[in-house]
Amino acid sequence: MQANCTEQKAAKEKRLQELARLLLVECGESGFALFIFDREDVAAAPEWIANVGRPRTIAMLKRFIARDEARLHMPPPGSRH
Repeated sequence: MQANCTEQKAAKEKRLQELARLLLVECGESGFALFIFDREDVAAAPEWIANVGRPRTIAMLKRFIARDEARLHMPPPGSRH
């Protein structure tokens, strides 16, 4: 059973690396982070790969979340507030 789990993890890692290679071709010099997660189990840890270090990835995620959350609290375009 453990060998099968190890093989599955290795296969998943290989797929993530292949996706990263494809993204590098498409993104050029831009940074990217790709997260793969279980749509049903929100407590499960996501798999991820990036072409930048972990601190840079976390900083960009924080910026993305802050900007996105700010949009949730903005009045709709054209409304009077």
